[in-house]
Amino acid sequence: MLNLTFDTGFNDEAHQSPLERQNPSESYLTSDDSNAIGQHAACFKDSPILAPYFSANSLSDTFHISLRFRICEQRSMDNRLQTLFHNSCFIEGEGVSGATIAMSFQAGSGMFLVDMDTKDSLIPLTDYCTTTIDSKQWNQVEMRYQDGVLSLVVNDKPCLNSKYFKGPVKRFKCPLIIPGEDFCGCLDEVLVTKGCRV
Repeated sequence: MLNLTFDTGFNDEAHQSPLERQNPSESYLTSDDSNAIGQHAACFKDSPILAPYFSANSLSDTFHISLRFRICEQRSMDNRLQTLFHNSCFIEGEGVSGATIAMSFQAGSGMFLVDMDTKDSLIPLTDYCTTTIDSKQWNQVEMRYQDGVLSLVVNDKPCLNSKYFKGPVKRFKCPLIIPGEDFCGCLDEVLVTKGCRV
């Protein structure tokens, strides 16, 4: 559904298309990071990109999201929430459409929060876990939802294995927004797939 390597720009390799950027002057590509996959990455400061393919689409009840991130040095020890992705937006005539999926973290505490709104829940639900976030290196995140279990692995260490969520994720009304408007740092190798079981 989505594949961002940043090797050729702010492009979705899965659909061979460029992605819209908000506040583009505050994001840039880097091609000399020896710890990034292929040395290419994208860096952001309050400047998300939008993946429109997800509008009116759904991740269903089986999906996988993986990405690598590195945080800005000036935010490495504070506990402000920074969002890695979400799908909330303002819709003309309707107002703000709440997220049906989102992931955020606190750099200082190492807490990760996952928000999901599923067809079988009355309200959006949140679960969380705490792990170690490397403030100086790349962090690998693997999130998988399958058979009613949401798992989160950070830097190859299990962080969350939750049965709190029930049923498929509700249909998106908005694009998938990566990273959140409050994120400061770099991203690499963002991959979103659905329907692939392990």
